[in-house]
Amino acid sequence: MGFPDGIDISHPSRLDRLRVAFAAQVAKDVTEADGVLDLDEITLMMRVFPSALMTACGFVDERGELTAAFHEHQREAARILVIELGLALKLELITVFHAACFADGESMDAEVAVLKRAATQLGVTDHQLQRHLRLLRGEGTPVPPAR
Repeated sequence: MGFPDGIDISHPSRLDRLRVAFAAQVAKDVTEADGVLDLDEITLMMRVFPSALMTACGFVDERGELTAAFHEHQREAARILVIELGLALKLELITVFHAACFADGESMDAEVAVLKRAATQLGVTDHQLQRHLRLLRGEGTPVPPAR
């Protein structure tokens, strides 16, 4: 289960690389927000952002360290993604962040604050966010995709 769904790992597009960089950074921030990085959170990060994906995007070097390309894409991502992504793809990112919030079995206020900050950066309204979070908890109906 790499992220994003349907990515051509042999030729990730610029938009795919921006999505991966943004999602990886926010997910990392979420998992570190409570000050404790546990095995379940590490496992989630490795499953969602496998080394093959990160390498294909040019985001890790031969030592497994994040590259300058990762940092460049990460800095640029929010500015571009708010414009380039439709609501459904923005909510796909929110779903990844939600999974990171609950990777260790519980969600802390600091983790949710990171998720909410990312949603704001993406231009997701509070109403859209709350509706999507209810859906992820098994309550409510999906947000219809923007046209």
